[in-house]
Amino acid sequence: MFRIALIAGVFTFGLSASATGQVGVAAHVGSLGLGADVGFAFSPILGVRLGANVQPWAVSATVSDVALRGVPASPALTGFVDVHPGGSGFRLTGGAVFFAGSHQLDGRPAGTVQVGGITYNASLVGSVSATLETRSLAPYVGAGWGGATRSGLGVTVDLGVALQGEPKVALAVNGPLAFDPGFQASLDREVQAFEDDVAIFRFYPVLSVGVSLGRP
Repeated sequence: MFRIALIAGVFTFGLSASATGQVGVAAHVGSLGLGADVGFAFSPILGVRLGANVQPWAVSATVSDVALRGVPASPALTGFVDVHPGGSGFRLTGGAVFFAGSHQLDGRPAGTVQVGGITYNASLVGSVSATLETRSLAPYVGAGWGGATRSGLGVTVDLGVALQGEPKVALAVNGPLAFDPGFQASLDREVQAFEDDVAIFRFYPVLSVGVSLGRP
């Protein structure tokens, strides 16, 4: 409910700006995927942007010597407030990123594989799937240049970080060992090690470049 209220509040805020200020759009590509923004400027100093991004690229990871590949969480919705000191193109940005879904990765080992420090026959493990869950609504801070709140045709750049929290990992297999208590204990140890490896991603880097078009 809080997420819906926040997004609705930013959207209403933006609509009120569009009645009296400048409106613009932007298209960009970056770590959130392919995206587009609509921006509303209250003044040369203050504006808001609403955006949506989709991930067209696969991601990969290695767990217990098993190569996993899949799709990251998508789409990602953004709500940003931009402050342009002195009315310049440079801006400071704050807001939030809403990540829908979770990161899903899958793979199938061959030969033998180590899980939690113990070696198992890959045929008994079967396919491996991993899910990485993070905070859906992540506060965002960053800086950039240009954007959908600026007049005319221009370049837009964003560089910042979304504070999405430490990822929680779930691993599952579909082979004969899936219900073996000893193997599950090994899998739990592997989950802990994997979570330690991906803990750095509690800070999701946001980098994008694109083009914008604004009009008064």
